[in-house]
Amino acid sequence: LSEGRVLFEGELRRMLPGEEGEVISKLSGLGAHVYAPMIGSEGLWGAILTGWKASGGKFVQGELDLLTTMALQGAAALEEMSRRERAVSETVFLRDMLDDLTTGLIAVDREGRVVIFNGYARRLTGYELEEVIGQTVYKLGEEVDTENTGASAAGEERRRVESALIASNGERIPIGMNVSVLRDGDGGRRGAVAVFADLSHVERVEARKKLEGKMEIWAAVAAELEHLFKNPLVSIKTFAQLLPEKYRDKEFRERFYKLVCSDVDRMSELIDKFSTFSHPLHLERTPFDLNGMLSKVVAKVREREGIEIEESYGESIPKVMLDRVLFPEAMENVLKNCIEELDPEERRISVSTSKIEDILEGEVKALITIEYRRGEVQVRPLKGAGTLQFAIAERIIGEHGGLISKSDENGVSTVRIEFPTVGEGGDEGEGADSRR
Repeated sequence: LSEGRVLFEGELRRMLPGEEGEVISKLSGLGAHVYAPMIGSEGLWGAILTGWKASGGKFVQGELDLLTTMALQGAAALEEMSRRERAVSETVFLRDMLDDLTTGLIAVDREGRVVIFNGYARRLTGYELEEVIGQTVYKLGEEVDTENTGASAAGEERRRVESALIASNGERIPIGMNVSVLRDGDGGRRGAVAVFADLSHVERVEARKKLEGKMEIWAAVAAELEHLFKNPLVSIKTFAQLLPEKYRDKEFRERFYKLVCSDVDRMSELIDKFSTFSHPLHLERTPFDLNGMLSKVVAKVREREGIEIEESYGESIPKVMLDRVLFPEAMENVLKNCIEELDPEERRISVSTSKIEDILEGEVKALITIEYRRGEVQVRPLKGAGTLQFAIAERIIGEHGGLISKSDENGVSTVRIEFPTVGEGGDEGEGADSRR
């Protein structure tokens, strides 16, 4: 049968002895004497069985060729049906698999029309499949349209992009997504696929944490301001109460004048520092060698405070966009805060720099690490540094696009400060001004 030619009952009996031959005999009893094999590209599918000619004559070659053609066409039809069933089965499996994903998936073609919109995406946006498939991705919002069509047109990947979808009710839904370009066998662009997750909950948590952090800082700053203002005000009040009876005392008047002027100057300086929070900062940022600028700050603090500061600077750290005035001020404030918390028995601070890779954002960042052993007496009641100078430093570092954090473990405090670095093509030397 596998040879593809028409076979007769006698030939098959000789070719198939035993049980298979008995099957041929049974079929013969049912009137099947001629076998036309149905052979396709995937092998033997079966056979067309027929009896002898009613006229009793022999089959001529043309009749046998017709049987062969019918068998081949039947095999082709069965193969096509099988392929369609498999395709439908695979499509259903793929659809169910995509719908069961715990992340959203949107695929667009070269023209930006949506071709895949999985269950997560439908549940998140409230759109039905038929409302989106075939429509341009712009229907889901300008932001996600820009990322997907932009990636498809430019042939570029988009790693960890924060974007937004517009739901069917008009609500803006923040998402984090990765966009990959779809290519054909020749490397040409066919479209793009975006895998994303809802960031609404993350944003709410981050906003709450940020608010809690600000409340902690402000509570600590308020407590410190109370202390810093109360002391000079007590002195001024005491001298003011004594002024009527000691006004004629020249020495008293001179002491009163010096003390009041000194205390007023101190309070004025505090107010100037405090105003940092109420006015926007104007940074003039240029690319700087972080190690070089930080080492100058450390040298200044070491000389002024007279404490031991160990330095360890990493190699090959990309330049950082810094304000030449405000960055040193921020670092001095951080170091001053650390010094105030030092263990009296171990007045030593270590300062180091290194570069780290942010895997989520795909960026290289510069890291400053400050470690010291704190004294239990100096531990502040609130988490973090909780001083005015630390709050000012945090504001300045934040305006630089940086992040500062503080942790305490086994009596050792660690301050970590991260800064974004200048990317490729952005290192134009210290004369490249960038204003914020």
